[in-house]
Amino acid sequence: MKIFICSKINDADHRRLNDEIYNSCRELGFSAFLPQNELPLDTKLSPLQILEANERAVDDADIILAVFDHAETGVGMELERAHLLKKYIIAFRSEESIAEEDLGKMLEGVWERIPGKHKVHNIQRLKEILKKYFKNRRF
Repeated sequence: MKIFICSKINDADHRRLNDEIYNSCRELGFSAFLPQNELPLDTKLSPLQILEANERAVDDADIILAVFDHAETGVGMELERAHLLKKYIIAFRSEESIAEEDLGKMLEGVWERIPGKHKVHNIQRLKEILKKYFKNRRF
């Protein structure tokens, strides 16, 4: 089972959270694609090559795990592609982000479109949902 983790990657706090999510996925037996590991910020790839690599990773994934905390355009693009491909989407968003952060109308709309049972606010709940998915192969 493959998971694509889409998240902001350009600051240390997000990279730490992404690593924790990535490690949780791997511990549960999933193969995970995390762009910060596969396509690091100092890569020599062009923007087009990065876009196409992420598109392929979304296409190949069974689950899209989106981190909404401080999400930007890239997360939105990956989520829209996943939605059009009818991928399972799990949305991670901390309570602090929900209470304090306005992501803009489009990303807030994507957040609202995701069913409540696919939304998590902490790593423990994320693990519970992933275990359930892995066991049943569906939500």
